Amino acid sequence: MNLERLSNEYLIYGDNNYIHSVNYRHFYNAPITLNYGEKHNKGKYIISSGTSDIIELWKDGVYIYVLGQNNGLGYVSLDVINTETKEVENSVFLNNCDCTSEDSFYYGILDMGSKEQIKILSECL
Repeated sequence: MNLERLSNEYLIYGDNNYIHSVNYRHFYNAPITLNYGEKHNKGKYIISSGTSDIIELWKDGVYIYVLGQNNGLGYVSLDVINTETKEVENSVFLNNCDCTSEDSFYYGILDMGSKEQIKILSECL
């Protein structure tokens, strides 16, 4: 992977226009969306991270990796978005037990660097 960090300027928190997302589904509260692409050809994607998560965007070719982490609640997630086909290809979520139990294969993942987290989470897909 040749990951390049993207700015979070592509994120819209509480996006009331989320009905235009390629992966639209109804929510009671407006979600966070990723809006990425050329000016008149942007794709809008609902991401699985919440407002209290630390969100990082990483790009590798046509793929954007949305890494969400919440240390207080002890979880990490990854969304993989294909900007060429304009689809959320896959996502993975590791809960508190996955991340903090010493018996878990993923123990300590919350303390790893972002690129290492993405590599490990990608293997779960």
